[in-house]
Amino acid sequence: IASYENGNYKTAAKQLQRALAMGLKLPEDQVKAHKYQAFIHCVGGRKKLCADEFKKTLDADPDFALMPAEAGHPIWGPVFRDTKRRYKPAAK
Repeated sequence: IASYENGNYKTAAKQLQRALAMGLKLPEDQVKAHKYQAFIHCVGGRKKLCADEFKKTLDADPDFALMPAEAGHPIWGPVFRDTKRRYKPAAK
C-alpha cells in the first residue's frame, strides 16, 4: 500500500500480486489488495482488468463499497459502480 501511495504503481502491483499469491487469509486483506490492484489497472487505462479486480473484491466481500472519496474518483468510480451493478456472486 505504501508503494501505491508513493506513486510506485509497478512496484505496488508486484507486491500486491505476491501477497495474494502467498494466500492472504483475512477477507479484509484480500479486499484491500484487490481494490488497490483495481486502482492501478484503472489508472493504467486497463478497465477490463480493473473491473476484474473489483469483481474479486466483491467475491471476498459482497457488501464491499468504496469510501466516498474513492467512489467519486473519475476513473475507477464508474468502473466500480458498473461492476457492482452487474455483480453476481460466484457459486460456492
